[in-house]
Amino acid sequence: MKIGAVFNSDLTNVHHRVVVPLRELARRGHQVVWVQPDHCGHVAPERLSGCDVVHIHRRSERDLIACVDELRERGVGIIWDTDDPAALLPADIDGLAPFGGYKRARELRGQKAMAARADVVTTGSEVIAERCAAVTDGAVVVIEDYLGDEEYVWQPKTHTGVIVGWVGEPEDAVDADELGIADVLRRVMARDPRIKVETIGVELDLHDAGERYTHHRYLPVEELAWHVRQFDVAIAPMADLPTTTARTRITLKEYAASGVPWVASARGPYLGLGEEEGGVLVSDDGWEHALLAMAGARFRRRQLRRRAEEWAKAHHIAVHADRWETVFRTAASSVRQVA
Repeated sequence: MKIGAVFNSDLTNVHHRVVVPLRELARRGHQVVWVQPDHCGHVAPERLSGCDVVHIHRRSERDLIACVDELRERGVGIIWDTDDPAALLPADIDGLAPFGGYKRARELRGQKAMAARADVVTTGSEVIAERCAAVTDGAVVVIEDYLGDEEYVWQPKTHTGVIVGWVGEPEDAVDADELGIADVLRRVMARDPRIKVETIGVELDLHDAGERYTHHRYLPVEELAWHVRQFDVAIAPMADLPTTTARTRITLKEYAASGVPWVASARGPYLGLGEEEGGVLVSDDGWEHALLAMAGARFRRRQLRRRAEEWAKAHHIAVHADRWETVFRTAASSVRQVA
C-alpha cells in the first residue's frame, strides 16, 4: 500500500500521530510519501500521485481542502487525524471567543470541511471523536498515542540531588498558573535543598531560584528521552479547563518509557492510572506533599520506575500498529462521495 503523509513538523504531537505509526508501517513493507504543505497549506496533488490513501494531520487550510477534493476524484482514500483539544467546538461566538475569535472560527470551518471529506477520521480522544462524528458520515476511530523506539532509553544518573522535571508545551503554562505550580515548587525547594526543577517546553516563573531551575525551550525528539531519563520525578499538572477532557495520556507514557516515576493531576485522561503504571495521582492541593514524599523516598522511586517501564512496554507502536494498518486499508477501500 502506498501511503501519503501530509503534516507540519511544528505541530504539537505530530511525532506520535504521524511519524511513529507511519514509520512502523514502512517497516512492514508499505511505501510512505512524506509531504509538508507550505504556510498556506498548499500541496500539489501530483506529489501524492499513486497513493492509495493519504493521512493528513490537523491541517485544514482552503488550499489543502482543494487538494483533497482532487485526490478524492482520483479515488484516493483520505484519513484526517486531529489531536487538537479544542477541535470542532460549537460555532457560536461565545463558544469561540476564548479560542481566538474570527481566526478560530475560520479554523473551525476548515476542520469541519476536512472531517466531512475524510473516509476515516482518527483521533486519540473519545471526546474529540464525539465532536467529529457529528460532522461526518465517515468512520471515526479512536487510536491512542503510542511510543517509538527513541522513547525507550536507559542511562545512569549523572547528577546529584533530586530533579523534578516537567515536559510540556508552552501553552501548558495555563495549567501551571491555574494550579499555582510555580509556588508549589518554590516551597518544595525551600523545604528540601536537594531538589532542583527542570522544564522542557513549558516555562515557569522560577528564575529567582537561580541555578536550581533550568528551562529548555526546545529539545529534538531524538534527544528528549535521554534528557528526561535524568529526572528523578516527573510531573504532569492538568487544570480543570474546557479542553482537559480531550487531552491524552502521552506525557505519562513518555515519562514511563524513560523510566521516570511521575506525579500527575487526578483529572481527565489520567484518571484510573496510578502505582501500577509507575506514578501517583494528586488533588489540586496535594502537590507539595506528594513531591516532598517522592523526593525523600528513593526506594519507592525505584519501585515505581520499574512499574513505569513495564507499563510503557505495552504501549510501543509495534504492539499496536495493526490498528493503524486496518484504518489505512479501510480508508483505501471505502472512498465516499461527498456533496
